[in-house]
Amino acid sequence: MGSEQRIANSERGIIPPAHVVVWVQHIFRHEEAMVSVTAVETQELKATDRCDACGAQAYVRATMESGELLFCGHHARANESALREVAVDWDDQTDRIK
Repeated sequence: MGSEQRIANSERGIIPPAHVVVWVQHIFRHEEAMVSVTAVETQELKATDRCDACGAQAYVRATMESGELLFCGHHARANESALREVAVDWDDQTDRIK
């Protein structure tokens, strides 16, 4: 289909302009990503889960769209404000520290 035919069809409501298609695809991908992230159950961190900064036992899981980072209580607090800006989930289990 040529560009002139595509424009004519889009004006009649048959084919939306390319920028609208791209925008709608972006919205659906974003919603699918949010659904998959919210569907994940958080699990209790184990003693074998280690802080990505120092290797101590991890008590905080910061989940971003690209993956997750684990932190001990100290490094979680030290980086919390910056991490919360990009994290889609902040799983703080420091209440388990005795």
